[in-house]
Amino acid sequence: MGISIKQIQPTDTPAWDAYVHAHPQATLYHLSDWKNVIEKTYGHKTYYLMATKNIQQPVSSNQHPATNTHKVVGILQLVHLKHFLFGNSLVSMPFLDFGGILADDEQTEKCLLTEAIKLAQKVKAHNIELRHIKPLSWFNNPQQSFVHPINPTNPLTHATKSHKVRMLLSLPESSEVLMKSFNSKLKSCLPHDQKTHRIVIHRPLSRLVGIIRDTKSAERRILLPCR
Repeated sequence: MGISIKQIQPTDTPAWDAYVHAHPQATLYHLSDWKNVIEKTYGHKTYYLMATKNIQQPVSSNQHPATNTHKVVGILQLVHLKHFLFGNSLVSMPFLDFGGILADDEQTEKCLLTEAIKLAQKVKAHNIELRHIKPLSWFNNPQQSFVHPINPTNPLTHATKSHKVRMLLSLPESSEVLMKSFNSKLKSCLPHDQKTHRIVIHRPLSRLVGIIRDTKSAERRILLPCR
């Protein structure tokens, strides 16, 4: 059962998002909705790569042959950035802190990276930036071989940077408890209703910064960082 890589179509987004929700290393920024956000807001070209395997599904009756289904085994979203200061790059994900490859196994990770390198050559990108929470375990391992897909005799140069940090806030059971945990200076920066302690959102979605749940309506609001 070989691995196939394709760029997703609108009909593939439910399978993409189902894979993201099920993957233990996934983040909010791996969801497919970011494709439209990046393209419509910033006008950058995006490439959402999906790795699938052809799986035979047996049927209960012996009179019918097994059916073939395509199982998602990995994803990688890339945004093509061309800037006179910052260069020509494929990034996963720009304007956000996280992205990179999600896959079932090492083989699929290598297949997605290989396709990304081929894509970079096609669009004449100078480098690929993957914003992983944790680096790929095999990438810096000298015992693990990875051949350049375009020029096998040319070594693949790479660098791992750790100049960014992630800050997490554990959310309590109610927004009231959350608001009380903030000091007065931080509270003054947050537009909120003094009676209900609900955060009042007046900014575009891309400028919001956390996940708030209202106690009464149990409404969850997803707030995303801006750059």
